Amino acid sequence: MTPMSARGWQALGVVVVVVSAVIFAAVYFSGSPTVLTSSMFAVSKVNPHPANSLPDLGGPHSVLVPEMSLPVGARPYQGEQPTPPGFEFWEVPGSSHHDLVAQMRSELPTFAPLNGMPWCGELSDVMTSWAWGTAAETIGVSLIDGGVMITRFPHPQGCRP
Repeated sequence: MTPMSARGWQALGVVVVVVSAVIFAAVYFSGSPTVLTSSMFAVSKVNPHPANSLPDLGGPHSVLVPEMSLPVGARPYQGEQPTPPGFEFWEVPGSSHHDLVAQMRSELPTFAPLNGMPWCGELSDVMTSWAWGTAAETIGVSLIDGGVMITRFPHPQGCRP
């Protein structure tokens, strides 16, 4: 699999912005959540990992979430423009969307707290996005074929994937 081009990363950024705007508008105007949240499930899941200890996938570690590792072979995306504060973009060569979701789900505590931050939800469409946190600070992880985007910053409107 070839590395994602700058145009691919730009498209990912546009998709993230559009999806976030649609979700925000839907929540704002309807007053009800449009994403999966742990409160929608009767089954509780015990987090098998302590708050600051995650399984190691063998690859590099995130700068924004240092206890989070990426799959072997992952490398930071090097674009023409500097990465904005609060964002990390990683290329994961040779991984399909399905495989990448399975790998990252084996490490990250979906439906459970991360780093002491509550689970906010999952959104699965063109990409898979997960979020933990509050309005004061949110960790977001978005996955597409061959790429991972990690974000960490405040979301004044509340935590959403």
